[in-house]
Amino acid sequence: MANLTSYVKWFRNIPFEVQGFSALDNLVFSELAYCNYQLVENEVAPLSRCLMDSSPVDKEFIQAIRTSLRFGSVLASHTLSELSQKNTVQFFAVQFTYQPGKHYIAFRGTDDNLVGWKEDLMIGYTTIRSQEHAVTYLEHVMEDNGRYLIGGHSKGGHLAVYASCYLSERKLALVDHVYDNDGPGLCPDVCDVSRLDRIRDRLTVIQPEFSVFGKIYEIPNPGEHIVVKAYGENLNQHSLRNWRVRDGELWTLEQNSDTSEWVSSLINSWYDNESEENRQVFTDELFKALAAAGATTRTQLLHSSKQDTQRILKAMADSDNAAKMTAARLPLSMIFGTFFKDLLNGRIRDAFRRPVIRGLALLLMGLVLVLVPESVFFGFYFTLLVLLVSVQFAHTIVQLHKSRWNFRRYRIQIYLCFLSLVLFLLTIIKEGALFIVASGASAFLLFTWGFRSAVRAKENTKRRWYRFKNIFEAVVTTLLAIFILLAPSNRLWIFSIILGGFFLIDGLLTFLIDRQLIQ
Repeated sequence: MANLTSYVKWFRNIPFEVQGFSALDNLVFSELAYCNYQLVENEVAPLSRCLMDSSPVDKEFIQAIRTSLRFGSVLASHTLSELSQKNTVQFFAVQFTYQPGKHYIAFRGTDDNLVGWKEDLMIGYTTIRSQEHAVTYLEHVMEDNGRYLIGGHSKGGHLAVYASCYLSERKLALVDHVYDNDGPGLCPDVCDVSRLDRIRDRLTVIQPEFSVFGKIYEIPNPGEHIVVKAYGENLNQHSLRNWRVRDGELWTLEQNSDTSEWVSSLINSWYDNESEENRQVFTDELFKALAAAGATTRTQLLHSSKQDTQRILKAMADSDNAAKMTAARLPLSMIFGTFFKDLLNGRIRDAFRRPVIRGLALLLMGLVLVLVPESVFFGFYFTLLVLLVSVQFAHTIVQLHKSRWNFRRYRIQIYLCFLSLVLFLLTIIKEGALFIVASGASAFLLFTWGFRSAVRAKENTKRRWYRFKNIFEAVVTTLLAIFILLAPSNRLWIFSIILGGFFLIDGLLTFLIDRQLIQ
């Protein structure tokens, strides 16, 4: 299994002077940020001497670092640590000098302490102390005669990005590159995301194939985006030790997995649906409930007794109503995304853009068409005609009112209004007229749908079920368009039932594909 430890062993006899700094070296230093160091204040010592055995990382990795010419001689200094339940902060930073005048400053990600996990949620509604510490640390440690790389993993990657964005111009000029290794981006509700432009061209974002944390507030258009093949499944891929190495380099892929994109979209939809106040209440109540068990670390929480678990559940049940409502909306966000929020804000087009919403709408229409075929068909087009005529008349009256009833200026629009009214009345009075209009409109819509589906099927050849769905749509909609053009009105019920069945099948396929239940 070739991973980070394998890389350290392979390059153990190759100093930085011979083989320059790479993205893999960045991962090594980010992993070293999780280690403990035997350093007194202001002490500078090589990794071969100051790395402690009590470090919560792979022992084989530590031993490989100690015995490596490339990494063992790297100097560690300026360690700064703070862990406080009261102040809600879990922070650690360390500087590595890998060549004279060249430094890598690494921020530690979330460790076993629950307070660090609370901080991860807090970045969605406020500035956290770790962010402030990271900026202060860089301003204090960075010297004018040095060149710096800044990075970290998970929350550490987030702190590297945040601190670099908020550096003074003088200190930022010393930064050659910033590495964000599967860390969250900046929350636009809290941070000035325009500051990302200060570092965008020297920012590398690295994520495993299945990335969740790195997709939260994901940074758009970084200077470099690398996706890495990883061992393990799902969240296990978040660990740096599971990122795969091949031929002395990261084993890269073209993009994140579809499942990763889906899961991250659900989480981001939930964030988008909730206000900053609701996010805060939910976070406070959640960790207040977890504290009921007396646990301060994930390890303690995982080994909680039955009585402790009952205390947590009782605390959750007694929590603030806003927190419970926020938690209850999570499954709705998983299914509907921002649909209801978009509707309430008048963004109807955005509301129906999500495939899952279209799928559910098709299922509903299909069910109605199958149960009451002819009534729905004529009722839909009659309602549509009423709306079109009403909107046209309302728009014309508004324009006339604004122009102080200048009929001459809007005479063409007035003529069109009366013409549309006459045609509408004809569809009511003239027997069979509504069927002709409705069948013609249906054929046009179905032909258009079929053409667009055929184009999508041709463009997308990688996702098997997605391509099958588009081919299915193209064939069925084209046949239905021909059928409704040629069939007499007394066969309308057949068309409606077939169309309803098609909607049911297509809606189900759309829903399953969007939920990643079929690939």
